[in-house]
Amino acid sequence: MGWVSNEEARALNADLDTLDDTELGVYLDAAYEACVAFLPVGPDYTAPEAATASRKIAQVMQAANIWRSQRTGSGNTEFGAGEFAITVFPLDFNVKQLLRPKRGIPAVR
Repeated sequence: MGWVSNEEARALNADLDTLDDTELGVYLDAAYEACVAFLPVGPDYTAPEAATASRKIAQVMQAANIWRSQRTGSGNTEFGAGEFAITVFPLDFNVKQLLRPKRGIPAVR
């Protein structure tokens, strides 16, 4: 699943070299799901032509963000308390910008 292979992810982010293939695959899959969910409704994002450079970079950045957040135990929001707490790690601004770039000049409608 996803736009990026394990090898491509490691080439784009050296921090991911410490993960074995299975572990990296899980993080890439989770990142892919988050990225696709953020994209606007439209074409089939699983098609090979949907694998743009910006989407690949966004997927790798998000995978690294999820991995780092798991290592440090830091998240932006926590729901619940005690052992049943759920920590949410949203897409950061840079990942969102790669997936849905904002135009430099606002459009008038």
